[in-house]
Amino acid sequence: MFQYCASLTDVQIPDTVTVIGESAFAYAGLTEIVIPEACREIGISAFAYNASRVIRIANQVERVEEEAFAGCKNVETVIFGKSVQYIGAGVLNYVTPAEGLDEIHIEVVSESAASALFCSGYHGVVYKDGLPYVVLHRVTVPVRWCDLSAHQ
Repeated sequence: MFQYCASLTDVQIPDTVTVIGESAFAYAGLTEIVIPEACREIGISAFAYNASRVIRIANQVERVEEEAFAGCKNVETVIFGKSVQYIGAGVLNYVTPAEGLDEIHIEVVSESAASALFCSGYHGVVYKDGLPYVVLHRVTVPVRWCDLSAHQ
């Protein structure tokens, strides 16, 4: 669809889209990824290898397939909505933090989304000062429980 469109830095996905297909925006130049509320599924590698500071997965999304955001760079924040039931293996493989950051802020708003993230091939969870952190490629990534409505 828009795969390899490096000049595509911004896209408004219509509210009527319910499935974002495999590799739909892979290797594009998107600087922010916002999934519309009507979307229920994000396909394999749908947004892989973009330069997105923020990845916001809407509350209605139920499935995030394998490597959907793999290889994204300059990432500061990833927000998983409350309806996520399945997160495929490697969904955040090779994601790199924004310049000057040594960690990526991951927000998970439900226990089912957290469980799906932790079961998707990550190396484990550790706790520091009572807060959960995902161990991702030898990097410890903080997870903060939050209310997604605060980000809308």
